[in-house]
Amino acid sequence: MKKFSVRLSEEAAAQLAEFAEREGSSRAAIVRQALARSLEGDVARGERAALSQATDALNNRLDRIEQGLKTLSEITALHARYHLAMTPCLDEAQHRAACQRGEARFEVFAQQVKRRVDQNAPLVDETFGRVRAKQDAIAEIPKRMEAALGLAAESSEEPAPSSLAGNAESTATLEATTRAAFATNRAPLPDFLVRNARLPPQPPPNPLAPAPRSRSSMESPIKGWRLIASVFLPFALGCYLTFLFRSINGLISGQLKTDMGLGASDLGLATSVYFLILAAAQVPIGSLLDRFGPRRIQGGLLLVSALGAALFAKSAGFGSLLIARSLIGLGVAAALTAGLKAIILWFPRQRVALVNGYMVTFGALGAVTATIPADRLLEQVDWRGMFELLAAITAGTAILIFLVVPERQRPPQGASTPLRMKTIFGNPRFLRLAPLSATCIGSAWSLQGLWTAPCLGDVEGFDRETILTYLFVMSVVLGIAAWLFGRLAHRLSRQKAGLEKVLAVIATLFVAAQLALILRLPVPLGLSWCIVAAVGAAPVISFAIMGEYFPPEVSARANGALNTLHFGWAFAAQYATGLVLEQWPQVDGHYPAIAYQTAFGICVTIQLAALIWFVAPALRGHVGVLMSGSRRDFRGGSGRVSTAKPTPHHEMSILEPDLRAGMEW
Repeated sequence: MKKFSVRLSEEAAAQLAEFAEREGSSRAAIVRQALARSLEGDVARGERAALSQATDALNNRLDRIEQGLKTLSEITALHARYHLAMTPCLDEAQHRAACQRGEARFEVFAQQVKRRVDQNAPLVDETFGRVRAKQDAIAEIPKRMEAALGLAAESSEEPAPSSLAGNAESTATLEATTRAAFATNRAPLPDFLVRNARLPPQPPPNPLAPAPRSRSSMESPIKGWRLIASVFLPFALGCYLTFLFRSINGLISGQLKTDMGLGASDLGLATSVYFLILAAAQVPIGSLLDRFGPRRIQGGLLLVSALGAALFAKSAGFGSLLIARSLIGLGVAAALTAGLKAIILWFPRQRVALVNGYMVTFGALGAVTATIPADRLLEQVDWRGMFELLAAITAGTAILIFLVVPERQRPPQGASTPLRMKTIFGNPRFLRLAPLSATCIGSAWSLQGLWTAPCLGDVEGFDRETILTYLFVMSVVLGIAAWLFGRLAHRLSRQKAGLEKVLAVIATLFVAAQLALILRLPVPLGLSWCIVAAVGAAPVISFAIMGEYFPPEVSARANGALNTLHFGWAFAAQYATGLVLEQWPQVDGHYPAIAYQTAFGICVTIQLAALIWFVAPALRGHVGVLMSGSRRDFRGGSGRVSTAKPTPHHEMSILEPDLRAGMEW
């Protein structure tokens, strides 16, 4: 026996002596017993840890067994379902042959089971591996397509593999894989099982969430110059006619007043009814475009516009002139939205905003044509002959669309998308965007379409050639602005709130340009009118913003809803300007400057209110952060400072992602 010396504190030594005296034992014996118990406890703890590890391993195995039983139960249930519900019934003559074939197949089945058990190759593991491989292959499809199209560097969004579950190609590939798997195992597979083979069902998509496009909808069957010639140019020609009909009355306004005896209000109504019909037709036409496609709707309506142009040329009074102008407006009501819809259906998603800009740029050539070129034509024929020519061109464009534009099968998600117009108009982001977009763009259309020429003649005293030069330059600026806005929308399409900020800046410049005209500020006159013209191309920005708010399958309805407000305000501003002008008497056939200042000032006031409504939540948010950051609470004179956090109930701005609206959608 070895001897050890242990040093104890006086307190521990006193306790040990007292315990030894009470127990009638020696202090050395008590220390030996305590040490032995302590060592036995360490061994017991080690044994408990080993037992715990063994229990965990057993639990894991039981979990795997339970998962396997669940899988086996599901396989058995599916087999029973296919056998009972999907196996066709046989008549008596075929029953014996079926039984014999079943016995042969059972022998093959038993051999396959034995082979897999011997090789330890469970079919469940193989099936899961194939499904994962199939999903990975499907996930790579969009990347390969974008790489082939040269869009890989621009695209930042990829569709989830499950989003292609319903794709016909996925089903066909799965069918081929299923047949190959059974061929490998040398087991015959009934045709009805192959026909009903599907990927696991996915939950129903959110009807208002932007649905990912399938491969068939992402990849256009025609490309390059054929896509431009058969899709872009026919619809761009319809957009061209829209701008031409919109602006032509400003050129012939003097002749209409002389030949028809029209006053300012009559001229304003005869011109603005075009916008009224456009506004009233946007919602139903948007639904028709989503349902029947742009080819049939655009082609049919352009025939109506051709009829209206022919009637306009034959008009003998204000009533027939009003009806003809209404038919023209109805006929071109789908021109812009049909072109945008065709672009969404045929062009890559990353190029939509850019091609929209090209579409409006091409359409702006119609406004250019309605200036000096149309005036040169009027030297050869009168305004009636010009409208007869426009009727023929419009009818030819309708026939061209019917003959050249191919049909494009719409994505199946959009065919049954339940979206009501009140849902669009009730979207809080739409309610913030629409007033600003409508009042600015509608006012720009109203001015360039009719009142620019009279204002330049009455207020500035310009002659006809100078006025035509201004109108020509404004039309060119309109086309250039559409192209620039398209490229800008293309660049900012993936940046948060970038397009909304651009629209706010455009509206601010528009208000400033009008104030310069109203207050006669020392600003170049041409600059102010060019800004007015450029704002007429801002629908490129607005429609790009709408593309972030609503899915492509309902894009025509959403754009139509916004266009309703654009055209509605253009009608109201154009007609109301004429009513305001008539409140002042003419002096030598000209209205005074105060009349135009009053009419334009009313519109600017409403635009300012819409602009404040648009940016006020952002301003409130920034002010709230600054105020809360500087608010300090001194308590009890201790000198302790507490900074209050921003209140969580600040209203989200249209200039920032609207989280509440996103949750609603």
